[in-house]
Amino acid sequence: MGQLFLKIMPVPFIMLIVLLEVVARDAVAEDICNVLLQKSQTAANRTVYLSDGNALELFQKYLDEAGKRSIKVDPWKIRVILVANKERKEFSLNWIQMLTGQGAKERWTGLLKNLKAEPNDAVLKEATRQQWDMICYSGSGGEVAKQPRPPVNEPVPAGSNKSSLEAKQHFQQGMQYAARHDFKNAVKEFTNAIQANPSYAGAYSNRGVAYMQQKKFDLAEDDLKKAVELGPKDGKNYYNLACWFSLRNQVGRGIVAIDSALTNGFNDYNALRKDGDLANLRKSPDWQTMLDKHKVFLGKAN
Repeated sequence: MGQLFLKIMPVPFIMLIVLLEVVARDAVAEDICNVLLQKSQTAANRTVYLSDGNALELFQKYLDEAGKRSIKVDPWKIRVILVANKERKEFSLNWIQMLTGQGAKERWTGLLKNLKAEPNDAVLKEATRQQWDMICYSGSGGEVAKQPRPPVNEPVPAGSNKSSLEAKQHFQQGMQYAARHDFKNAVKEFTNAIQANPSYAGAYSNRGVAYMQQKKFDLAEDDLKKAVELGPKDGKNYYNLACWFSLRNQVGRGIVAIDSALTNGFNDYNALRKDGDLANLRKSPDWQTMLDKHKVFLGKAN
């Protein structure tokens, strides 16, 4: 479905382990470091994506939380992926390094201590798709994805400090329910976020996608259009609305919505290529014309 960053596609259950840290910033926003530990990974073959913080601190929190949860993580065999200075980096230790006598902790300290792990939507989506462990996606997100994924960055909604913080807390809780495919409770939390701050475009957009998951298309339409009204410069809002148009077989309006999404910065080309909700739009002869206008080449879906 649409993405909002919002839709959710059936995939193996992802287990949200714990919110590790809440830090108030300017009494308005807060950063939340989440640790996501995948059951599908083994001690001898774990990959972890670090995002939005000091890489070494995030890595240590990851190991600490794994220990608390009795999740086996072998620091000699782990693979770490992050983005630093806008460049994707990958780190691992090898058996030759074990022969030096230096411990894994010291090795990882040397590799990560001076790195700032930057948020990156593309790597986040890769991590979700590959089911890597993850730590810290800022909790300020704006997406319910087809593959359950942590929220992506979204501005704090306008309003008083108290109402903005309350809205954001409800929004985050809604994202957690949505990631577990509990759309009934997700809708309740997004509704609470809207009540706390009626100008919260992301909450409308996410609630709209949650409604779509429940086949409540009339309610979804109202919310998705409201999200575009409140957030006309956010391409994700148009993308989700385009998915609604496609599902309702309103192809012409869907093509226009995707055109607006690309105009306003939407760049998840993999979603354009594979999202099943867009199937009706991709059949239209106007689809390729619209992509050509934006110089977007999708190739063939795998």
